[in-house]
Amino acid sequence: MALAVLAREPREAMLALYVADRFSDDVVLCTNGPLELPAEIVARLDERGVPAIDAPISRVTGEPGALELHFADGRTLARDGVYHRAPTRQHAHLAAKLGCEILDDGTVRVDERQQTTVPGVAAAGDTAKLPAVPDAVTLVSLGAADGVRAAVWLDGDLFRSGLGLTPT
Repeated sequence: MALAVLAREPREAMLALYVADRFSDDVVLCTNGPLELPAEIVARLDERGVPAIDAPISRVTGEPGALELHFADGRTLARDGVYHRAPTRQHAHLAAKLGCEILDDGTVRVDERQQTTVPGVAAAGDTAKLPAVPDAVTLVSLGAADGVRAAVWLDGDLFRSGLGLTPT
């Protein structure tokens, strides 16, 4: 299967290596303009036979299974599929209004129990992450699991508070 990976920054170029490792031996990295990649990533791309095209992409046409990337320099590239990491950013400002710490990437800082920096306030899903985690995970199933985890801990804290005990 002929695949392309779109990348706007070096960490997204790793997706090309992942796709080449897991799904296809015909992967092309498209950077939509010049992109300085660390030598280590360039070496791995070369080892895997993943070429890079740095020409800006003017448009993508076709349908899944029959796509064509059109580059500003006139080249085209036929692909069966295109992978990319869609940028995500939270648009709700409730956490900030409540005083929760917002990390540099716009996510809400939480601990292992989904608790924010504001007592009694939890956050879940792609709006929240541990500071040590590089990216918010945008999978519905993990967001639901985070919500369940937050609910269990919040309920336990409410129960303890009702007994006059200190929440955990």
